[in-house]
Amino acid sequence: MQCEMCGINIASQKVLIEGTEMTVCADCGKFGEMIEALASAKKDEKATIQKRSVLSTFNTRPRAMPEPEIVGDYAEILHRKRERMGMTQKEFAAFLAERESIIHKIETNSYEMPIKMARKFEKLLKVSLIEEYEEKKISMGNASSGDQVTIGDLITVRKRA
Repeated sequence: MQCEMCGINIASQKVLIEGTEMTVCADCGKFGEMIEALASAKKDEKATIQKRSVLSTFNTRPRAMPEPEIVGDYAEILHRKRERMGMTQKEFAAFLAERESIIHKIETNSYEMPIKMARKFEKLLKVSLIEEYEEKKISMGNASSGDQVTIGDLITVRKRA
């Protein structure tokens, strides 16, 4: 059985570390309160497999939504759209229900438009101003066992001889 803290294959005890029940080796056991010593590795291995299958069924952490960003040339897009519509900045501001000074600042790239305003402009003008980015999965090249990553996979511990 593998230690859930360092990843070594000699996990032998259950401990409570910062409120979390973990199966760890003797070295890592000193970081928490001992709950029980493992009587048989096979018995716990079955329980661990069942726990993993239940945990993998439910996502325990909320996923971060992709963060939207306004396109880099939004000022030029809005300027061209206003000119195609044949409006002055004052008329364009009235059409968008914004102040003329805001429209001027947007077109001169001296105002960072909020996402909420960009969504409003997209809807009214039927232009694309927002890009959605999807999160990338980072693979752990040296993960010690399949899809389970332990703290030991993320750090390298130097032991003194």
